[in-house]
Amino acid sequence: MKLHRNLVHAVAQAITQITEEANHAETVVENLLASNKKWGARDRHFIAENIYEIIRHQLLLRHCANSSNPFHLLAARYTLQGLEIPDWAEFKDFTFSPPCADLPYKITYSIPDWLNEFGIDQLGEKNWQQEMQAMHTTAKTCLRINTLKATAANASKQLEAEGIAFTASDNFLILNDKRNIQNTIAYKSGWVEIQDGNSQKIAPLLQVKNKKKEIDACAGAGGKTLQLAAEMKNEGHIFALDVFEKKLQELNRRAQRAGAKNISTLVANQATLNQLKNKADKLLLDVPCSGSGVFRRKPDSKFKLSPQRMQELQNLQWQILSTYHTMLKSGGTMLYATCSIFPSENNFQVQRFLNEYGTQFCLEKEYFLSPAETGLDGFYAAVLTKK
Repeated sequence: MKLHRNLVHAVAQAITQITEEANHAETVVENLLASNKKWGARDRHFIAENIYEIIRHQLLLRHCANSSNPFHLLAARYTLQGLEIPDWAEFKDFTFSPPCADLPYKITYSIPDWLNEFGIDQLGEKNWQQEMQAMHTTAKTCLRINTLKATAANASKQLEAEGIAFTASDNFLILNDKRNIQNTIAYKSGWVEIQDGNSQKIAPLLQVKNKKKEIDACAGAGGKTLQLAAEMKNEGHIFALDVFEKKLQELNRRAQRAGAKNISTLVANQATLNQLKNKADKLLLDVPCSGSGVFRRKPDSKFKLSPQRMQELQNLQWQILSTYHTMLKSGGTMLYATCSIFPSENNFQVQRFLNEYGTQFCLEKEYFLSPAETGLDGFYAAVLTKK
């Protein structure tokens, strides 16, 4: 495979922005690809794939290259693939040390030392290693059929007509290879949404009913909000809350494409909590978390976490859980959810909540969706009812 200097420099620049300037990989890749309209599909694929794979394997590549130089990391990646490295000045002083058979898994799976210790403490070494091995692969692209606009049959037919190969699994679709689905008619028309298969299993746990009031209190850009709207068949009403108004603007844009007409967006603040006190029949708290269940999808996030950040996230989760529950009616259902595999963010938080608010709430059921067991993203969910 021939390397092109301009593309290699683009990759190296992006790696620096992600690893040294702490920018998010997804944002860096999006901005980079948007910066040069002349790049063709093959060039764009080369750039995106190499950036994500270097970030995913960065500790292994640093070990093999004896360097953190982004050009050397790319050279190590290519050498591991048995490809030839050109005689360029960018690769000067590059040396390669093959990984030994007994290399620690924290290097093989690129896990920072503190996070490895934390994961072992949370899950036990065997389970932690299995989860990290599962999340050291490229994430699958899953699609949700938007039943407000399409059926599984006609959405599948449209995707096939556009040359999109997929496999049907449960009630969702898994793309057979990496494709930019956002350019398809099926996506632009709102027939399908990009959403992990396990993520699609969370919102239905609320068992929403038509003509009821639902609140998605940490809605973000609205993936689960739109799913709730479809579950409710555009009946009833959903209040979608988030502290970031920009995310709510994106949610409104997505709702228009999806044909979801029963959603109102509100900035999450004390005034909103007071306004919606005792109003919700169903309450979804998909709280901010470490994202440890989606490391495969966001490989740079492992390196942006820290013990301090973990504590900040757990404090925020408790703040949301211990204050937002007031929006739920007596007899209503609350769903606490994370995309984390860590008990400290999941069942430990729910148990703490029950210890304090057990006279008002009871736990109905907990769900653990493991990347190692399912091959998809990791999630936790707890269904609680208000007495």
